[in-house]
Amino acid sequence: MIIEKLTKKIIQENIEQLLELEKFYSEDLNELWDEEGFLTDRDGKFELSRIAFEGRTITGYLIITIKTDNELRYGYVHKTFIHPDNRKTPLYLRLFLHARKDMRKLGIDLLRWKCSPDNKRVYEHHLGFADGIIGTEEERGKRYDIFQRRI
Repeated sequence: MIIEKLTKKIIQENIEQLLELEKFYSEDLNELWDEEGFLTDRDGKFELSRIAFEGRTITGYLIITIKTDNELRYGYVHKTFIHPDNRKTPLYLRLFLHARKDMRKLGIDLLRWKCSPDNKRVYEHHLGFADGIIGTEEERGKRYDIFQRRI
């Protein structure tokens, strides 16, 4: 398995596969991305995001950008995907460790993301990975907890 930075070129070359994975495996239909969502350039996105391949097949990805709130800069996870065949492997951790190197180079030592408690399988995973839950927000009528981890 190969892990690479998720560049705009890689997205363009694999957009059909990304969109198919998004439709088929998304656990939250409110969060489906289209081509524009994957290609939109956001602060740090193409420096921090990672993708894993087995041959030409995408086995996982982690999309991270840089956000700033009240002068606090942190990495924000927009999307994660781990193929069901790899969910019992350390692939998520491997993607995170690859991204962490570049986050540290940019002076970022904090990672945040959100997940709905309704998404039980993923939520349980996040509880084990995060340092804690730092807040809650409502979006499109659904509750999301905001997780945080020092890196």
